[in-house]
Amino acid sequence: MKMDFGKTLLAVLAALLVSFAPTPAAAQEWIDATHLFDEEVRWLADNARKETETEFQLRTNGVVQSIDVRPPQVGDLVTFNTLNVNTMKAIKVPAVLKRIGRHCYAFVEKGNRISQAAVDKVVRTFDEKIYPTTTAIFGSEWNPGIDGDPRITLLFLDIQDGFQIRGISKAFTAGYFYAGDEYSRRQNPASNQREMLYLDTYPADPSKDSYMNVVAHEFQHMIHWHHDAKEFTWVNEAFSQLATFLNGFDHPSQIFAFIKNPDNNLCAWANDNMIANYGQVYLFAYYLATHLAANANERNALIRSIVADKAQGIQGISNALKRLGKKYTFSQIFDGFCVANFLNDRQPASGFYGYDKNLAKLKLAPTKKFSGVPFSAQARVKCWSARSFQISLAGSSGAIRVAFAGQKQVARGGSNTFDVAAILTDSRGRVPAQVEWLRVANHKADQVLRSQAGSHDTLHLVVCHRGPVTPQLELSFAKSAPSAEFSFTVTVPRLSGAVVAARPSARVSGRTARSMMEYIAGQGPVSDEMTRVLGDSGVMTSTMSTAPADGTMERVLANEQALFESIREGMEAGDLQPLRDFFAFYAAASDAGKQNLESLRNRLREAIQFETAQNDRADLRAFLD
Repeated sequence: MKMDFGKTLLAVLAALLVSFAPTPAAAQEWIDATHLFDEEVRWLADNARKETETEFQLRTNGVVQSIDVRPPQVGDLVTFNTLNVNTMKAIKVPAVLKRIGRHCYAFVEKGNRISQAAVDKVVRTFDEKIYPTTTAIFGSEWNPGIDGDPRITLLFLDIQDGFQIRGISKAFTAGYFYAGDEYSRRQNPASNQREMLYLDTYPADPSKDSYMNVVAHEFQHMIHWHHDAKEFTWVNEAFSQLATFLNGFDHPSQIFAFIKNPDNNLCAWANDNMIANYGQVYLFAYYLATHLAANANERNALIRSIVADKAQGIQGISNALKRLGKKYTFSQIFDGFCVANFLNDRQPASGFYGYDKNLAKLKLAPTKKFSGVPFSAQARVKCWSARSFQISLAGSSGAIRVAFAGQKQVARGGSNTFDVAAILTDSRGRVPAQVEWLRVANHKADQVLRSQAGSHDTLHLVVCHRGPVTPQLELSFAKSAPSAEFSFTVTVPRLSGAVVAARPSARVSGRTARSMMEYIAGQGPVSDEMTRVLGDSGVMTSTMSTAPADGTMERVLANEQALFESIREGMEAGDLQPLRDFFAFYAAASDAGKQNLESLRNRLREAIQFETAQNDRADLRAFLD
């Protein structure tokens, strides 16, 4: 299988500025708008000078003319250039200086009803926690910067993102860093000529502890720009997500979007699955920081080295790994990350395939479960993503043979790569898991595993799909490559006279299924505190709050998985009524309900596509229209 799509590779970042307008979710998940300025920021980095007014005068006149300027005072009114991120139109926002902190100025949009107590809380947290912690780990911002003032401006405003006029949709914009403010107005007329963060006040709530996640996230963007103005979005966002956790806050709630949509392209930063992007890149940054460093000092050195490297994306990470003498390549780290997401077991390979106690319960569901061998299947996987398949070995013993073939995709001298991990586990935990990588050559493998069936009762195949790692191809290939097709076959002898216990049915009644759908559809906002269910019992990942998680997210995920298994089992048995019931319920649901059910709908559509291709099910095609 071969596909040449080199001629179709396009520079799409400019188009994203026009086509993407972030809007809010029923669960009020947040995103930031920093990436919307990528194209402009890259142009400025290549064509404009990064210099202070003093440096400009010295360069052009040879002397510096000093001008007496009154220091900012509480009560000052300043009009700022801002952006309506829903329409990408420039707007003016007058704001009042409400507080001067050690490291920041806090301006509030005129007429905004944010309380002084909330402003004071954010300023205090920024001064005492976020600024010292983030600069110690990631490096310094440009200081004193374009304005010659070491303090950073925090502008609290109702970011115009379509929340009020578009109703319920995918996400709201909680904040952003606009690097254009770091250039003089001579070079960028829209500049505010200061180090500055834009922080939303509706629907974001500055009085809540979780608001500090946004502040830490945006501040990392400012630091990263100073060291590498052209960093790729996925790396920049990954480190901003990591900044929230390293400041002592909870794991970001976007993890759950990735759990529900695991076939996601790590490097492409696609708009069709924006929330899952944030969850995926956070987990990758967390995996990188916890597996490539033995202690906090090594972790901080690794992070600073990546941020400071002038190369972008994979190349910048690879340079830092080499500079610090790390033994792993980026490709090995990506493969380990993919396996850890599905296996999460720290026993094999000295913990390389598992997370620490803070994410000990994280585990992505397999794409498909098979009840026995031999079995053959076909599927698709996105670039820089992975799929997992679980095969029961009950009643089997002896050599396990796995054959694999993947589609080759070629563009401008680069091509994709498959790595396939065969993982043997025991459902009762009697023996440790064993991980073996297939010897894939020319996108194919046919291999008898070293370990035999018998002591382990389950085989997992994790198919990892990578694109080129060269800087010239990384982004263009990742953004343009379609999902690649692959197929595999697993064979193993069955025990003579073996009787395989019947697998308990996952089917639930129509009444129970409807109750589950109503429960999922009726849930409210997802909070970062809910991510604590992913850690070991008793592990508190946040220093901002001691309130325990209430288990809501666990119940949502459990209901969604049970519904999925029930509907899929009925579909495979030829009973399509549960499928009809779900799509009818979805069609009649409110906008908020649809948003909460969207990930289950996507999983069912993928299952329908799989079953249609695998067994030529014409009766299922109507559900894909």
